[in-house]
Amino acid sequence: MQEIRQETESSIQQAIGSDGWEKYNKRQNTYWLESIRRTQNASKSV
Repeated sequence: MQEIRQETESSIQQAIGSDGWEKYNKRQNTYWLESIRRTQNASKSV
């Protein structure tokens, strides 16, 4: 799951550029990326 998250972040950064990513990369905008991390952590504890 971590690889998926990293690839997703990279794709977003490429699509919107560095300045766009800096503006976008805030908790209220990236909650769905955090859910990927939470899903991964939940899978490890099972």
